[in-house]
Amino acid sequence: MDKIFEQLQFFRGFTLSNLQKLEKEHADIQPTGFSNTLRWNYGHILTAYEGLVFQLAGKESKLDPKYMQLFSQGTRPSEWTTDAPSLEEIAGELDKHGKLIVETFQNSLDEKLLQPFVVSGEHKLETVRDALIFCIWHEGLHQGVINGLTRVVTTK
Repeated sequence: MDKIFEQLQFFRGFTLSNLQKLEKEHADIQPTGFSNTLRWNYGHILTAYEGLVFQLAGKESKLDPKYMQLFSQGTRPSEWTTDAPSLEEIAGELDKHGKLIVETFQNSLDEKLLQPFVVSGEHKLETVRDALIFCIWHEGLHQGVINGLTRVVTTK
């Protein structure tokens, strides 16, 4: 197994472990200074992989479209017009999605994306490997936000 999948599984395990410790009453608190909630951050991790890996590689989505509507970049829980998935549902999707990434891309890491994705300036994602590396970093970034949010919402 390629090292990138080992990294994905390691970080996904960390994400799932933190999610499973989350108390439901803390999931939807949005403290001052934070643009989203814990539930949103966990759902957003899914949509990043879906958009930057599956969609850009031209693979069929296996994720319920409501996740993209609720958790994509630029969305906010304060603007939701439908109920969000439960924490258990999000955890199940994160677990399933992590396995699906390995299954889908284990033999195509160096496959070109349908079109390069410009991250910033001249930095582009051009292959599935590029997109996965970026998404693993992005998942870690959101874990930092999740850790900060968790400290704030659990000390009130």
